[in-house]
Amino acid sequence: MADHADLFDQVAGVLGSGDEIDLAWINPADAVSALRAHPYDVGVVVVDARHTDRLAFLHDLGADETLRELPLIAFIQREISKAQRARLDALSKSAVITVADAPERLADQAALFLHRAEATLPAPTRKLLHVRAGTAPLQGRKALVIDDDIRNVFALTSMLERYGMKVVYAENGREGIERLHQHANTDLVLLDIMMPEMDGYETSRAIRSMPRFAHLPIISLTAQAMTGDREKALAAGASDYISKPVDVDELRELQG
Repeated sequence: MADHADLFDQVAGVLGSGDEIDLAWINPADAVSALRAHPYDVGVVVVDARHTDRLAFLHDLGADETLRELPLIAFIQREISKAQRARLDALSKSAVITVADAPERLADQAALFLHRAEATLPAPTRKLLHVRAGTAPLQGRKALVIDDDIRNVFALTSMLERYGMKVVYAENGREGIERLHQHANTDLVLLDIMMPEMDGYETSRAIRSMPRFAHLPIISLTAQAMTGDREKALAAGASDYISKPVDVDELRELQG
C-alpha cells in the first residue's frame, strides 16, 4: 500500500514476483475496502514522516474485526520521528504488524509471512539475506521448534536455517519433550503457546521440571500478544516471550 509507482517498484524488487507471488498495488484511500474484498496473504504499508496518516491507518486495520488477523509489514521507507517510531512499535504489539526498517528486513519478514523458501526468492534478495545473516550469533546452534501449525514450522525453519541454525521439529508438547531427550544438545526451544492437549505453558513447566534443562532458553511464541500473556509465560518457565512472526533481530538479541 503505497501512493507512488516508484515505491511499489522498490517493494516489488525486494519481494520478487512471477509464479511464486502476485503483487498488487492498492491506493491507501481504497485499501480497507480492497482488503475486505480480496483474500491477501500479507500487506506492506509504506510509512514515512510525510504520511502520518499511515499510523492511523495501521491502527484502524488492527482494530477491524474482519482485517485484524491480516499480517502487515510497516516498511519505513524514510526516517521517521522518535514519536512516530514509538507509536509504530506500540501498534506492532497489539496486532499482527511487524516493522521493517530496511529492504533486507522487509524481504526477511515477507518470506516468513508468505512461507517462502529462500530458493524461490530473487537473486538480489537472497544476497541481501546472506549479508544480513553473516553477523548473526545463531550460526551452528540447534533449535527445537514446537508448534502444531506446519506453516509456522516451515517459516521458522526456513528463517533459522538461513542463519546457520540446525532445526528439530515437534508438532505438540509431548512430542517436543521426546525430541528434547533425543537432542539433549539443543541450544534453544521456540515454543508455541496455543497448542491442543498440552499447551505451551504445560510444556514449559514440564521442561523446567527436568534438572538437565533447568537453564535451557525457552522462547514462548504467540500469534497475537494479549495482556498478561508474557507474565504467564515467564511464570511457567519461559526465558522470554515474543510475537509471531519471529523477528530475527529480536531473537538474536535474546540469544546474545
